[in-house]
Amino acid sequence: MDTGATKTVIGNKTLDKLTGKWTAIQRGQIYVDKSVGNNTETFKFGDDRIVRKQKMIHIPVKIGEKVIKLKTYVFPGLVPFLMGIEALRGLNAKIDINRSNFELMGSIVQWRNNSGGHIVLELEAILNEKLEYPIFNVNHYSNEFQNETSHIKKVHVKFGHAKPYKMQRLLENSFMFANMKKTKLQLLIEKAVESCDICYEEKKQDRKPKNSTIRAVSFNESVAIDLTECWDQHSSEKIVICHMVDEYSRLSTAAIVKDKKPETILNVIMTNWLCLFGTPAKLLHDRRGEFMNIQTLNFMNVMGIKTKATSA
Repeated sequence: MDTGATKTVIGNKTLDKLTGKWTAIQRGQIYVDKSVGNNTETFKFGDDRIVRKQKMIHIPVKIGEKVIKLKTYVFPGLVPFLMGIEALRGLNAKIDINRSNFELMGSIVQWRNNSGGHIVLELEAILNEKLEYPIFNVNHYSNEFQNETSHIKKVHVKFGHAKPYKMQRLLENSFMFANMKKTKLQLLIEKAVESCDICYEEKKQDRKPKNSTIRAVSFNESVAIDLTECWDQHSSEKIVICHMVDEYSRLSTAAIVKDKKPETILNVIMTNWLCLFGTPAKLLHDRRGEFMNIQTLNFMNVMGIKTKATSA
């Protein structure tokens, strides 16, 4: 049980080890959710590793006297079976540290500490093909809740990954959320922003100084990148230019790009800067989608380049 984990996760090798002792009937009750689309969702672990999920499954298990269906994200490796905060909220769990138990939908379940000091719950596989207990689908959100959250997340991305307080001011006057209580709307906004992978990778301080100080004191310490558009006078076509400039020396490079896809921008960064001057310590960019995406952030993480998103 890990209250620091936003989702319930397990490694594929840990899953094989867990289900290796199960019968074919028990393993057949694990449902693979194919409605989530491609496996682009990532998870950041305590050692700052960013791992892409393989799939999402629903595992029927018995905790105490309750049979529940845990929505679980599967990652490669020996990641332990961690019940995250989303499942605990869905179960209305109330943890009692003094008595080493927690209340699960009206029943008391004991837990123990392992050798590492972590809280461990005993899970039982479903023994019968016909379940003796009703299954509770552990999902913190109802369908209505999910639809509202998806709308809010679209607005959040559309307005450049806006902060929760700005989202609150924008949506509380909208037609769709005008009659919703402010506390519920605030909860929906917080959940939508928390589930945003880009915001998770790019957590910044809310307060920003009115005037900026010197950003760099040496070459390649801080490099700014931006896209600009202009019209070709001869062909009357729009041209997109990727411009990079060193914050210290003001040395700059520019290249015409055929489109704004992340792989195209990464190719320009590699060709026009990394191959010529090496990797910068920091890359400054605005909050447009060409830079604020998982593919670009993972590339910068591998290359050891810190990124900073600016307002403009």
